[in-house]
Amino acid sequence: MRKPSRFMPKYKLQRPSILSWSVLLLLIASYCYVLYQLPMVFGTVTVIGAIYSAILDRNRKARLTTLAALRSNESICSFSKSFNAREVDTWVIRAVYEQLQNYLQSTYPQFPIRADDQLNGCLLNDPDDLDLDLAKEISIRTGRSLKNAKDNPYYANLTTVRDLVLFFNAQPVAN
Repeated sequence: MRKPSRFMPKYKLQRPSILSWSVLLLLIASYCYVLYQLPMVFGTVTVIGAIYSAILDRNRKARLTTLAALRSNESICSFSKSFNAREVDTWVIRAVYEQLQNYLQSTYPQFPIRADDQLNGCLLNDPDDLDLDLAKEISIRTGRSLKNAKDNPYYANLTTVRDLVLFFNAQPVAN
């Protein structure tokens, strides 16, 4: 018998490699060089980008705070009740919920996620975050493979959290 999902191991962050640090150092050096060469243009672009990013972050936090106030009594229990536990693996349900919680931690700790929340419009800042970070983390936690993900019937329609759960549920178990 499989262990209950509450005993599923947490995702462990991997330490950055020397190559990652080298690339980061190269990017910082390039930024400083361009800033030195074109201080007015690049400085202005940097300030405008920082202001724009701060405004988007403030608006997102306000939207999440409003939604969280409406969902004050919800938790992973109400989220999991949105799925039929006989058809959907409980490890997938928990992993998706907890990894999205982890992603939202910097903006809004313990945000009550619903199955029908829009991924791109509501929860994720950047759709690439799903491809690059969240999918890998969920895959590792659930033991599901991401090979041949494009063959999955839910691949083209990942718009809600429910779709994400059903996508991973349809993925084969990794060896």
